[in-house]
Amino acid sequence: MPFWVELKVAKGDKVKLSPHQVAWHTAYWARGGLSFFLVKSLSSSYIHLIPGSEAVDLVHKPLSEVQGSMFAGAGPMVEALRGVVFDHYAGVVGKITRGG
Repeated sequence: MPFWVELKVAKGDKVKLSPHQVAWHTAYWARGGLSFFLVKSLSSSYIHLIPGSEAVDLVHKPLSEVQGSMFAGAGPMVEALRGVVFDHYAGVVGKITRGG
């Protein structure tokens, strides 16, 4: 069950992404792939898990306004990520099975 996680550090409430990174994550997500940004803000003890589908918003909005999840540590983040990955691929397998 493949997925991509790109590690980023935010200074303040902004995350720097290149146009290439935005395009890659957006296209990969649009084609059914799973990608995420794992962001550690230097001004907070929390880590943020942002879906790759939110890459455009991540560039243009403050981190606090981007759709995603915030975690106090790596353990809870990994558990949440595990559920997202399993649910995604269960849906893909279900579509393949139902669609032939």
